[in-house]
Amino acid sequence: MEYPKPLTFEALADLFKQRGMEVLDKDIEKLKHINYYKLKEFAHPFAKTQKIQNKVFVSYEGIKFSEVLMRYYQDSRI
Repeated sequence: MEYPKPLTFEALADLFKQRGMEVLDKDIEKLKHINYYKLKEFAHPFAKTQKIQNKVFVSYEGIKFSEVLMRYYQDSRI
């Protein structure tokens, strides 16, 4: 069985960008230290979801990566 190759940090940042999140080039460095899925979890309260033909689409329009990062750091300090 062949598994898909893991995405690069740049590709993970592009996933956020494709969904409307404002991600700066310097933010990619943070993805090297904080798991993409953990950050996605912290972005969830800001996300807008839409279901079209039984597929769920997630939008992070109007959200900055820095805002999600701030939530992550606030939570980690509790």
